[in-house]
Amino acid sequence: MLSVSDHPLLRRCLLFLLPLFAIPSLVRAQWDYPSAKLSTVWINSNSSLEHTVSFPDGSQVRSILLRQNSSSVIGPTFACGFYCSPPCDTFLLAVFVVSTNSGGGITLVVSPRVVWSANRDHPVAENAVLNFTAAGDLVLHDSDGTVV
Repeated sequence: MLSVSDHPLLRRCLLFLLPLFAIPSLVRAQWDYPSAKLSTVWINSNSSLEHTVSFPDGSQVRSILLRQNSSSVIGPTFACGFYCSPPCDTFLLAVFVVSTNSGGGITLVVSPRVVWSANRDHPVAENAVLNFTAAGDLVLHDSDGTVV
């Protein structure tokens, strides 16, 4: 498992991601995105991540958290979750920019743009598990159980 104190880049990435996970007011309530609490587990599957959007270019996002756009509810906003590009047989755990509509939902107008990914050299498969542990660690396991 990665230790945040041993990896300055990981520390900076977690500082960027922490507001997405820890502050419920930054999470869009319109789509019922849950706030992340310790001991939260997400499974990369359509059936367990209900905020899945497929885009005309064949890419797909399975959003876990969506950051509220403070200036407007319409336009670009950050989301965190699993992202795939066609043929969508592997996924990146990523932060991506998506376009939202007035209801806070992700629109199909603009395809998502990945701005950060945790596992670019090791994408994960369907049913990979992301665990925000009781100790406060964010751990990604591929579908075969290996730590990514």
